Amino acid sequence: MKVIVTGVQGQDGSILVHELVGQGHSVIGVGRRRLDDFSLRDSSLINMQESDLNFSYHICDLREATTVHDLVRKAKPDAIFNFGAMSSPAESWDNPIGTLGNDTNAVVNILDSIRMHSPSTKLVQACTAAIFHTSPNPINEESPILIANPYAAAKYAAYSICNQYRDRYSLDVRNVIMFNHESIWRPDAFVTRKITKAVARIAASKQTKLKLWTLTPIRDWGWAPEFMQGVIKIGELDHPENLILSTGIGASLQDFVDYCFELVGLNSSDFVEIDPKGLDTGVDISVGDPTKARNLINWDPK
Repeated sequence: MKVIVTGVQGQDGSILVHELVGQGHSVIGVGRRRLDDFSLRDSSLINMQESDLNFSYHICDLREATTVHDLVRKAKPDAIFNFGAMSSPAESWDNPIGTLGNDTNAVVNILDSIRMHSPSTKLVQACTAAIFHTSPNPINEESPILIANPYAAAKYAAYSICNQYRDRYSLDVRNVIMFNHESIWRPDAFVTRKITKAVARIAASKQTKLKLWTLTPIRDWGWAPEFMQGVIKIGELDHPENLILSTGIGASLQDFVDYCFELVGLNSSDFVEIDPKGLDTGVDISVGDPTKARNLINWDPK
């Protein structure tokens, strides 16, 4: 199978590329810049491009319609997994226009390129549980939408447009709605990575305090490689579906912090400071219900 994966310089895209190539698929990885920043993730992609004939890397700004159309017209892939996006809710407030360009307009370019040049191509579009914001009950595919930031707005717009193109043009489009999923490739802007790096530095006596805004939110945290296996299974379904990927288990930020400090034999209360000027979101609960994914694709995260 010939596959395009966008956003390969991010956590999900890079993991997905390795998984697909490992399964024997021919993968075109798409990013917006050269593979020359010498990060471990980019170095891994460089090594793969040099050693594996099943992987090639292309620079393509998904916001530019012409370049997207050229890529899809030439490749005519069996599937496109779109993970190219600005993925930080907090940063989306600083750059709402850029967020809409990357997370909505780029998706329209991909959809139009498929419609015009390769209508049999499947599109697996990465969506986010942020479109639901918060709920005291496990969130499923039919839960009400509640948009709380520009990132969620842009992602929900893309989600809706994907559904519309599927209905109007009979394109094979699948939305995968993912709850939090973590790995060592998470950027430092994400709270889990901020915590784990701080705990490591504190344990090594290189840092004295971990400052956070709040400890109250409850989140559904999964393991990114397992989520990418679920994404591939969604792409392999014989019909398009919108599916949630989540663990179904909630843990508070306090739980996460305490656990990380326990791993290095320390008490979190001795090192954590809550910034009084920070944003306290109150009791903010976001836990998913993965029942549909479990039933349709036999996906059960561990």
